[in-house]
Amino acid sequence: MIHQPLFFVEMLLAKFLRRLSVSRYKYSAQNAENQETLNKVQEELEFNNDETGLFI
Repeated sequence: MIHQPLFFVEMLLAKFLRRLSVSRYKYSAQNAENQETLNKVQEELEFNNDETGLFI
């Protein structure tokens, strides 16, 4: 009889950990995409600075 509640808690914990790992994966993917975009913008700004001689 004691195994039933423990099984239920284990199932809830497993479900929570799966959701946590999925959300962490999504966050990591979004963060990598944002970093890539930021790098492109910085490169473009550096290129524009070199072309115009202006410092932004």
